[in-house]
Amino acid sequence: MHKCGKVFGNKNANKDWMSKVLMNKFRNFGKMTTNKIIDDIKKLYNIGITTWGALQAKEMAMEIL
Repeated sequence: MHKCGKVFGNKNANKDWMSKVLMNKFRNFGKMTTNKIIDDIKKLYNIGITTWGALQAKEMAMEIL
């Protein structure tokens, strides 16, 4: 039986990856708050991100769009 706990950190979930995910969300839903971004990433990908990371990814996605 596997007894390791869940790990919510992932080094591949950097701001570049998050900005790509957010671009798709912004196209469909418009702007999102930082807390909403954190909640959505956690629900969809089981990855915990920091507020600072979410804010940077949001700014990157908005610049690209």
